[in-house]
Formats: sequence, structure tokens, C-alpha cells
Amino acid sequence: MKILILGLPYFAAKLAGDLAAVDRDNRYVAVDTARGWRGQLACLWHMLSARTVYLIGGSTERGGALRLAMLLNKRIVMHWVGTDVLNARARCRAGTADAALLAASRHLCEVAWLREELLEVGIDAAIAQIACFDDGATAPAPWPARFSLLSYMGKGRERFYGMDKLIELAKAFPDVPLRIAGIAEYGEALPPNIQLLGWVGDMARQYRDCVLYLRLPEHDGLAFSLLEALAAGRYVGYTYAYPHATAIATPDELQRLVADLRARHEAGTLAPNTAGQSHVLEQHGRARVAGALAAILTGAA
Repeated sequence: MKILILGLPYFAAKLAGDLAAVDRDNRYVAVDTARGWRGQLACLWHMLSARTVYLIGGSTERGGALRLAMLLNKRIVMHWVGTDVLNARARCRAGTADAALLAASRHLCEVAWLREELLEVGIDAAIAQIACFDDGATAPAPWPARFSLLSYMGKGRERFYGMDKLIELAKAFPDVPLRIAGIAEYGEALPPNIQLLGWVGDMARQYRDCVLYLRLPEHDGLAFSLLEALAAGRYVGYTYAYPHATAIATPDELQRLVADLRARHEAGTLAPNTAGQSHVLEQHGRARVAGALAAILTGAA
């Protein structure tokens, strides 16, 4: 059986490899339809022989690929991951969502808060994971000599990702370096302790070089970067409650977290976040996550 994977290109390609590693009886093909006519032609070619079309990032409207999938009576599985949920809620409430598409699809999401948001507009999504890591733990890297923070911004959506919160934090701790991946420039003056990294090819190094990773958007799914930071044994401040991360609701909570971790780091008493690492590697090991997802995509579960 062939499963065609569409949607977020990075995760589609990674997941195709993860699924193939645990399920050799079926074929998983990731196609990036945004790559012009070549991607669209590849989508058409594989669509014809695919049994299931798996979309990472849900949709309430039929683009070309979903229109064709419905025309060819393919099995459609949508995995809702974050901002797509906000868009779906808006369209469902406005009465502009494609009810036939939603009814014809099987729906998944990664966390309970997305499931609740989708249920409010009539989309019943089962919880299933996407992010997975190599099975087996490795010892966290030693702490960097200097206490520092790391975060990520989506280009053009800096305020949504919490840039104002980070600027305020940097001003409160002017001696603490704060590196931000994802953007190389910002339209306003920044405190001197903020460094914009732009696109980063090796995020693993950035996690090793920080003590605390901050993920503070207005809305989120289960962020892969959150899991990466925990898997590296780092501490995490997050918009939502998540095991072995700290939920941040106010600027005071954020500043208290930074002050506490910095004090323990400087005193030499701060241990790596091994509980967070163990949780991620147990819940998001490749065999567990990809095996469960393969069963869903092939119709075995």
C-alpha cells in the first residue's frame, strides 16, 4: 500500500523516513506541492496509486490535491498541528468550511488542547503523535559555561511568537544572552543582549549551548522545538502546561523562572533536565510514534 504524505514539507519528509523505518510492508512518499509544477506533477503521479492521502496540517477547504483525493475516493487523514486549528475554527464559525471534506476525512491532533478547540467546531480529532526521536537515551551535554537563553520566531509573525515578551525579559536581565533562531532582522531596536540567528541548520548545537529554551507563542500545537529542547536535557518555558516544562502565563512567572535557573547554574547546583529528556524519549521514540501512526494510516487501527 502507498501512503502519500502532503503538508508541512520538513515534517512530511522526516516522517516518511520514520514510517518507512518501522513499516517495510507499505510505502510512504512525501511530496512538496509548493515546489512548482514538478511538485504538483509528482503529487498527481503518486495520488493515482496511493490508498491514503495524509495531510500534515489540516484544511477546511479543497485545494487541488484534496479535490483530486476526494474525486478518486482516496482515504484522507488530516493531522491538525497549530495555526491550522485557528483557521478551521474561524471558517467553521463563519459557515465557509467544506463540510463534505471534513466529514470524509479522519482527523488527528497531538495534544488535548487542540482536540478541545476542534471539538468546539464539530471536528472530532483523535490524539496521535508526529514528532519522534531515535530510540535510546544519550547523556545530556554539559551546561555551557555561561547561562543563556534560546528561542525561536516565525518570520513575519514575531509578535504572535512572543517577541514583546522576550524583549521585556532581555531588558530585565541585561547580562543574560538571549539567542533567537528563525529571524535575521527585526523592525525595532533590540536590547544588546538579544542576538538574531536567522535560519539555523544545526539547532542541536543551539540547544547544547543554552540552559533554558523559551517557546511563548499566543497559540501552539505540540511544538517540535519544545520536544527537541527537552530531549537535549534543557529546561523549557512554554505557553502551555507540558510534563517537565514550566508553563508561563505572566512576565513575572517568566522572570522568576530565569532568575531561579540562573542562580542554580551559577552556584553549580543545576542538574540537567533528565526527567524531561526521559519523558520525550519514552513517549516519542520512533518505534512507538511511527508504529502507532503507521497503523492509523494503513487502516489497521
